[in-house]
Amino acid sequence: LQKLKAYQAMLGEARDVLLLSARHPLFDLLLNPPQVEGKRPEMPQLRYLLLIAAAAYLDESLGDDELAEVIAAHYVAAYEAAPDAEDALEIRARASDALTRAGERARALAASAEEMRYLRRAAELTEDPGGRGMLLDRAGQAALRANAPTEARELLESAHELIAGDDAQTAALVTARLAELDWLDGHPQSA
Repeated sequence: LQKLKAYQAMLGEARDVLLLSARHPLFDLLLNPPQVEGKRPEMPQLRYLLLIAAAAYLDESLGDDELAEVIAAHYVAAYEAAPDAEDALEIRARASDALTRAGERARALAASAEEMRYLRRAAELTEDPGGRGMLLDRAGQAALRANAPTEARELLESAHELIAGDDAQTAALVTARLAELDWLDGHPQSA
């Protein structure tokens, strides 16, 4: 209990929560961080390292789809804590992958609004325009299933812009989804 109180005092009102047992080595790392050139790391750097370590631990040792949202939250928090870090692009990619898995998990649970939210965020973190377009297309489809036509149109139009020049077949499918939205909105002539 003393370790837990010390841990809470160090993090204060941090919005992200690490799922660590008081017996886990990562917990001890937080309380007794390694010395770098005789100095203790600054709290933001330490938080960044711990978030990455916690996400990697959860992902590699448990790898459970039920924890996809938690793993994604840790990677996203780590990236946001240090977007200029040396390995920020790798962490950003891991965050995007974890958010994509969280979206797939949400879809398996028929939670379309959450699926849309996770896939949209994954797209924001994806560097490759084609990959971002594919994720926005999937998010748009989730928005359709969630009965959110305004969001669906926004996502699908963004996806179409990114995909149109590279993948004609996928662009045609996105165009068909947009036509379906026109039809559902009562504009069959636009469809």
